[in-house]
Amino acid sequence: MTSSFRRHIFRRSVVECVAYGLLLDAVVIGIFAAFHLYFPARFNFEFKIDAAILVLTPPIVITIYQLSQGETIARADFVKDYVSEFFMNKELNDTFYYLVYTYVDAKFAEIDAALVAAGGPEKIGSDPKRIASVFEALQEGRIEGHRYFHPSCYQRSLEEKRLDCLLGYFDVLAYYHQNNLVTMEDIAGSLGYHLNILARREVIKQVRSACKNSFKNETYVARNGHAIPFSCLDKFLENVIRYDQETAIPTGAELE
Repeated sequence: MTSSFRRHIFRRSVVECVAYGLLLDAVVIGIFAAFHLYFPARFNFEFKIDAAILVLTPPIVITIYQLSQGETIARADFVKDYVSEFFMNKELNDTFYYLVYTYVDAKFAEIDAALVAAGGPEKIGSDPKRIASVFEALQEGRIEGHRYFHPSCYQRSLEEKRLDCLLGYFDVLAYYHQNNLVTMEDIAGSLGYHLNILARREVIKQVRSACKNSFKNETYVARNGHAIPFSCLDKFLENVIRYDQETAIPTGAELE
């Protein structure tokens, strides 16, 4: 939404509010006057005081309305900028495509089976070359940063760094939603499909679970002064699935 378009909306809404306010004034004063005329004993209308109150009421209503309109426009601006960044930022877009969108559950099952066959993360250790060799046959030509990975042994890899950035990006949206700064309706129309995939991918569930387990120590928040990483995102993705079930947003199941 451009600034000129916002100004146009603002000016139009002010004119509409003033017009409706004056109309409301005329109607209410007319009703009060009619009651006073036909029922003078039962309805006393002090014109100077009561009319002044009536005249002051529309500006108050207009102010409240403008504040709500400003909040709506601000939410629209945030969602527009946020969504544009997601689609225009190549690294964010590529990370979602390679590490979430095309990393379907069937492929994760193959990666998980390869890890088990190699003896698990304890046996293969933390050497990046050793870890890469375990999954090499399943990579389908993927380059570093886009490779299939297992959450149990991808620490310090380029995939971990990029996925952390992506999840952190969505965690910001989750924070705004948690604090009622944006609604699910604001988000669903533009990112509902992507968020459903993020919420339902088994590999992402395990990444989030591993992160939660790593920071489950109760003293973490007190010691570091901030919440466990992606804690807003966890609750948010639960809400995404719930909203999906209520409104039948596409889930991405056809990609499996």
